[in-house]
Amino acid sequence: MRIVFLGDVMLGRLVNEILKKEKPEYIWGNTLEILKKADLKICNLECVISDKGQPWSLTPKVFHFRSDAKNVKVLKVANINLVSLANNHSLDFGYKALLEMLEILKKNKILYSGAGLNLKEASQPAVFYLKGKKIGFIAFTDNESASSAEEDKPGIFYVELRKNGKNIDYLFKLIKKQKKS
Repeated sequence: MRIVFLGDVMLGRLVNEILKKEKPEYIWGNTLEILKKADLKICNLECVISDKGQPWSLTPKVFHFRSDAKNVKVLKVANINLVSLANNHSLDFGYKALLEMLEILKKNKILYSGAGLNLKEASQPAVFYLKGKKIGFIAFTDNESASSAEEDKPGIFYVELRKNGKNIDYLFKLIKKQKKS
């Protein structure tokens, strides 16, 4: 069983500009063949994939990372199975862009965890079956509390990593539940 964990996959900024001229395979360079040989590929998607929205302005942000919706093909050519969306860039272009990205990922059969329409969805584990094994992946962040999903608000799965911190007990319950299933 080969599982590849990639760090931040940035498809915004200059990469988005390059993708206006280059094929999706170009971005991966000589790593594409390695990725294709792996059974499960997981990355942190360090941008929002969307054609919608305006730069986030509810809190100060220096950088806003977005990639055109068509650039989901970059993930598809590498057979990325699962992305973490629990990061400081999933809401860079607001709620409309986040919701479009979730639909794009679903349509392209790319699992995700760490963001959603509400806290329940944002904290939902992504479940992948591989060679008879069930793998559950829960993505969360301790960064960008202003982007935190709530019961009635889209956002990311924010967990304050300290005793009695926001969502910490909820996270531990999710892990126990996932482990039992």
